[in-house]
Amino acid sequence: MSIEEYQNHFFPHLTQLRELLEEKLQRLVDGEGIVIHSLNGRVKTPASLEKKLARPDRNYQHLLDVTDLLAFRVITYSEDLISSVARLIESTFDVDYAKSVNKLHHEDLQKFGYRSLHYVCSLPKDIREKVPQLERHVRFEVQIRTILQHAWAEIEHDLGYKATEQLPSEFRRRFSQIASLLEVADREFDSIRADLKHYESRLNRADLAEEKVELDSLSLLSILGRDEISKLDLEISEFLNAPLTESAFYPDYLLRAIRAAGLKRIGDVLKSAGRQREFFGSFLPVYFDFSKNHWRFDKSSVSHVQRGYGLLFLAHLHILETEELFINKVNRLTQFYREIDYPDDPDSAKNAARSLVAALKASKLILE
Repeated sequence: MSIEEYQNHFFPHLTQLRELLEEKLQRLVDGEGIVIHSLNGRVKTPASLEKKLARPDRNYQHLLDVTDLLAFRVITYSEDLISSVARLIESTFDVDYAKSVNKLHHEDLQKFGYRSLHYVCSLPKDIREKVPQLERHVRFEVQIRTILQHAWAEIEHDLGYKATEQLPSEFRRRFSQIASLLEVADREFDSIRADLKHYESRLNRADLAEEKVELDSLSLLSILGRDEISKLDLEISEFLNAPLTESAFYPDYLLRAIRAAGLKRIGDVLKSAGRQREFFGSFLPVYFDFSKNHWRFDKSSVSHVQRGYGLLFLAHLHILETEELFINKVNRLTQFYREIDYPDDPDSAKNAARSLVAALKASKLILE
């Protein structure tokens, strides 16, 4: 088959096939709950095919001997996810293991560079029937690698060197250093993922020493269902006459607010929640009157109450509790608002702090 025949006959049908297979691969990955960076397919252009067929180190008897006329690249976030995608490919498609190759691990430990897992697969029946114009023996390739492995491959391709032997000797050591750093980084990301999973499971243990666990995104989310926090959320829901939802209230913002209030550990938050229960109900109407006057944000602005919303008010109460003098309450709230709402506007932060303290002082419900 000539390049012209490939361009006129094969190329359009392979393009259609690429779309069908890309959709199938994406459904498979999504169906298994595997989170990947990207999945893309490409059809080899006539110019690229002509260059490949002309290579002296290749001897193709037939066009279909070229296994990457149609190829897909799956980019994962870490090496452990490569195995998850690989198992999916092996269980779904008819894999030609004689043509497939694992380039993730080099037998020569001194060798560096390109790393990827390559599968050569036959067309599945359901896809083949949708493009009957193509011969049934058309195959496709699936490459699986991490973001860092992909970065290496792209940079290597850009530089025009695909093997250490092609490099001038003065550059080999530098390439080797870069490759080793990327391999170490991939292993470290795998290790971090595993350690984070262990940390998450430890957060759910009943015997967890809560006073020692620092607040972070994971530990914060782990306590949103605790009775101490749920009672605060329920009280807000009843006060606002708004339903509770299962979604969390902007975890990043909430974490920033709690830390800005001086609460650093899980135990600190839970203890403070217990102490502030008696003040919580009287604080809510004063706060929402203040927010209506100062920010034009009133009760009607809240259509539902998300889990953890009560912690935002707890942060305010913790600041007010820890400072005895009104001037210090203003100063602490000013710093608090600067950290969470007005990082570049100290005057607005101070005005908000003054307004809230004035409203609380006038209410005579909490501070006096």
